[in-house]
Amino acid sequence: MEEMSMEDERLEENKLHFVAALSPNDAGQHHHGKIYNKADKTNSVIGAAMSLLSHLIFVLFTIYITYLCFEDYSLFSWHPTCMTIGSLLLMAEAVMIMSKDNIIASKLGRQARVRLHWMLQAA
Repeated sequence: MEEMSMEDERLEENKLHFVAALSPNDAGQHHHGKIYNKADKTNSVIGAAMSLLSHLIFVLFTIYITYLCFEDYSLFSWHPTCMTIGSLLLMAEAVMIMSKDNIIASKLGRQARVRLHWMLQAA
């Protein structure tokens, strides 16, 4: 018998999780028709981590730009500050709010995310 490659082993393990998800759980019920496997959980964790990292980068970069602008205050200092808040924080968040992995809006339904999306775009 040939040795299984790591990829084949991973696929076989995912198949086992797939079959387990289809079998009744302890209460004798199926998992509400949803199919769960290890890869989905891993992708969800990676997606949430990337979302958190993105939000952190947006906020830190905005704080850094604001700090640089107001280090030597002039009336022009408001221009890059407002541009950074508008284009980086609000617009990027409006785009990211539609992602299912977004940690800020993960509990919101689609209609609420769409409403929040256009409100952030308008702001």
